[in-house]
Amino acid sequence: MKTGKKLYRSTSIITVKVLAVVIIAVTFLNLYFQTFNDIHFEEYINSLNLLSDRINFATILKYHLKYPEELIFFTLTILCPGVYYGFIRSVIFYENGMTVNKGLPFFNTYFPYGSIEQYEIINPKRALALKFKNSGDEILLAVNNPDRVVAILDQNNISGNLGHNDEKDYNSHLKLAVFFLIVGVLIALVQYSGFLRQLIR
Repeated sequence: MKTGKKLYRSTSIITVKVLAVVIIAVTFLNLYFQTFNDIHFEEYINSLNLLSDRINFATILKYHLKYPEELIFFTLTILCPGVYYGFIRSVIFYENGMTVNKGLPFFNTYFPYGSIEQYEIINPKRALALKFKNSGDEILLAVNNPDRVVAILDQNNISGNLGHNDEKDYNSHLKLAVFFLIVGVLIALVQYSGFLRQLIR
């Protein structure tokens, strides 16, 4: 499989990046402040003979490194997925085809340009859809620079529809936002309940 020279790489659009950063920040702050209500943290502070006004970020970090259950949970369920889906996952366009990530890390699928029947602009600033010849399947791509992608597709004689459908794009982003928010709330509730620490201990 000869992909040719890499022409363009598009990571997640700004909406997804902002959502990822917000979810990471909120759940991290929730983890930070919930530490003060943890009975095990009180025992840890007492063992160090620290006064409450001497507790700082470094103290809390050392505590979570000593008892890493919740820190590991946060890293695996929020930090790593947030960084991956927000900043690493991408669509890469080469001279002879494109690589699309289907969701899971490194679960990439290569599509030669010859398999693409046509494209349609869904939103002129952030999204387009591709329809494939044999299967008739259609995939929606969120890209940072649709004009660059359209230029690459046009160079490979792929016809396109420059009209856009904002409602379709809006529904897609709404579902993504709801998904991130629900996951973030569930993780925050698990952190708040202390269930994980009780389960492991």
